[in-house]
Amino acid sequence: MPNIRSLASIEEKSLDWQISHVVIELIIRYSKIKLKN
Repeated sequence: MPNIRSLASIEEKSLDWQISHVVIELIIRYSKIKLKN
């Protein structure tokens, strides 16, 4: 039986990574739009 708490923390870390990845993606796109104008 795996430790539920450790599994939850791993899921939280992956979720944080996904959120930060999306934020970085948005910043890159926004900066590209800003550079064009």
